[in-house]
Amino acid sequence: MRRSSRLICGFLLLSVLLLFWPAQSHHAPSFVANASPGSKPGGILLVTAHPDDECMFFAPTLLALLQDPRHAPHVHSLCLSTGDADGLGDTRVLELERSLDVLGVVKGNRKIVNHPALRDNITTEWDAAVIGDFVWQYITEHNIEAVLTFDSGGVSGHPNHKSIPQAIAALAAEMKAPFASDPSSTYPRVFTLVSEPLFKKYTGPLDAVLAPLTRSKDPLVFTSGVKQYRQALAAMQAHESQLVWFRWLYVHFSRYMWVNEWKRLPIPSPYNLGKRGGGCTGEL
Repeated sequence: MRRSSRLICGFLLLSVLLLFWPAQSHHAPSFVANASPGSKPGGILLVTAHPDDECMFFAPTLLALLQDPRHAPHVHSLCLSTGDADGLGDTRVLELERSLDVLGVVKGNRKIVNHPALRDNITTEWDAAVIGDFVWQYITEHNIEAVLTFDSGGVSGHPNHKSIPQAIAALAAEMKAPFASDPSSTYPRVFTLVSEPLFKKYTGPLDAVLAPLTRSKDPLVFTSGVKQYRQALAAMQAHESQLVWFRWLYVHFSRYMWVNEWKRLPIPSPYNLGKRGGGCTGEL
């Protein structure tokens, strides 16, 4: 009985803490190089694999950036597939548009790719060259200074997720090559979302409280408060076709609905992969 009482008290205490827990952002280092006060921030591009990635994994970051007046007009979303694994591609495209509306991404700052080499498939890795072509095109068209995406673990281990960081690292090295002799030159920074071990993935709101106490020495962490969590939940509810029982469990217990921790991806030494620009068709 005493043990049950302690658990109930602990749950109530956590609930009270969360009720008043503010959203927090620890910008060290900054996503963009020129984010000093009074300067115009560069574009920040989130690259995802499927519709619903933006709210299932990246909502704390997106909401923090979109609620900052300096960054909000410069936040972009590039989704590399229509999520058509079950033949629902058209439906999922509309759901993604509604989700991005809820999150606050400007309509002109969005692109969804529909390309035969980038199909939603849980058993297949994507072609790095095709990914690179679409990301390169978006970066050059929209003056992007920072690219955000999955890390090599892909958060969930999905091979489509895991294909993206390797392709973007190669692209960034290619874009870095012309500036190798000029240290003052800039090229897109790449940041990857830290894939947490299984025991930590489902700490949910508890991690929102603990994250400031356990974060690494030089972090880039975004922590949502209750208001931001509700907005992320509303964005997820826009993906009606995906709301099966296990995703309801996910949105209630996942750390990624509350906390995002990022690391800057080291870019390999510059090398030339050849000219870009061909074959980049298929965007919606």
